[in-house]
Amino acid sequence: MVGLREFVLQSFIVSQRDLKRFFMNIYWLAGQVAMNIADLVIFGLIFRGIVNPVLIPDYIKFITPGILCLSIFISSFTIGREVGVELRREVTHYLVSLPITRGALVAGRILGGVLRGFVYQFGFIILAVLIMGLPTLDKWLLILATSLLLATTMSSISITVSTLTRDFNLQAAD
Repeated sequence: MVGLREFVLQSFIVSQRDLKRFFMNIYWLAGQVAMNIADLVIFGLIFRGIVNPVLIPDYIKFITPGILCLSIFISSFTIGREVGVELRREVTHYLVSLPITRGALVAGRILGGVLRGFVYQFGFIILAVLIMGLPTLDKWLLILATSLLLATTMSSISITVSTLTRDFNLQAAD
């Protein structure tokens, strides 16, 4: 039986590996950042004239939290694609043979997805602060809690989907 300290250390080592691999795909990351900024600008410009300004005075401020959530969704979900590739290449046989528990492996992969989400979302949080203004302490706590729950959920779901299906087309449709 592994103690809590050992479990956390093993999980951290696995997540550190995943985070390192995340930074190896810097062009993908830049493309995703550009796409989300483009989403913000395009939606803001298009819907600004369509949405009733009495209800929503500034559509860019209205859509910014949604794009922020979308950014953490996309980056946290990438861990599942890597798990799917590793399953097809049978890298998982190597990972399971390492001297770590399977629970630590799973927790580390989920933690890796969460950390990816926070790294990726950091720039969008700065952009959101520039657009919407500096939040109060209670709003910061709400942003942190929402981001943590969303990143954990998306990482877990993407890993689950990747292990349940071997078809890359189904994973890409997620």
